[in-house]
Amino acid sequence: MTTKKSTNKYQVKCSMCGQRWELSLTNDQERRLFEYRSKGQVIQEALPDLNPVEREFIKSSWCPECQAEIFGNGETDKIKKVKD
Repeated sequence: MTTKKSTNKYQVKCSMCGQRWELSLTNDQERRLFEYRSKGQVIQEALPDLNPVEREFIKSSWCPECQAEIFGNGETDKIKKVKD
């Protein structure tokens, strides 16, 4: 017997472009998302099975397209500290 994982839609309006986006989460991921939000956990520890773009989507409401504009291909090493 196989068990089907139930999925839930996490839907937000991108805070940059204004378009709506959604991410499918399993029941377990949704439970861990709730714990992350309510207990102030580190998102990488709460949802390690999501990739960095998906976690940033949850954290900031930035869609993948806007993240690509900001970070460039999702690589954070392109963001450098500005020297005074």
